[in-house]
Amino acid sequence: MVSDFFYPSMGGVESHLYNNSHLTEAFCIAIVEAAACGLLVVSTKVGGIPEVLPRYMITFAAPEEDDIVEALAQAIASVDDRPNHPDMSPQRFHSQVKKMYSWHNVAERTERVYSQIVDIEEPPLIERFRSYYGCGLVAGKIFCLIAAIDFLFGAMLAWLWPKEHIELAQPFAVEKYQHIVMQNRLRHAPAPHYP
Repeated sequence: MVSDFFYPSMGGVESHLYNNSHLTEAFCIAIVEAAACGLLVVSTKVGGIPEVLPRYMITFAAPEEDDIVEALAQAIASVDDRPNHPDMSPQRFHSQVKKMYSWHNVAERTERVYSQIVDIEEPPLIERFRSYYGCGLVAGKIFCLIAAIDFLFGAMLAWLWPKEHIELAQPFAVEKYQHIVMQNRLRHAPAPHYP
């Protein structure tokens, strides 16, 4: 479904809504693309879908036929009333999605998560066993057995190939990386607008 705002040369094809009906979904790139084209999204409220777009860009439905039909009816009414609401314009949808899902933004968030993980200390083996054991009467014992086998396998590998004989990765030049990132940001920054 293509919005005429962004693709006027498609031979008169025009759409205002995108229907995304799933029973399960982690992250749906299709609804991000639809909103970026200025379409109002109607989707089942499952998995990670509620976290993908702001509430004003999406109408939710339970994964049942009647609820989907009702949500589509609400969305059609919203589209009919769109000219009276500038915050619902396809142009605004596009600019909002563009800000939310830039590759620089995704890279920075991913880097933040990795930095947090690196700083977490690994708990001692006995603490991990206690944690696994508390996972259920049968499952806890199975998890402890798997963790013990994994630990013994790691110890065997460490004995066969000591870490002194493994070539280490070169240190990452953080300052150089940050300098390159800043140069790219300055190069892609919008030009100042003077009235």
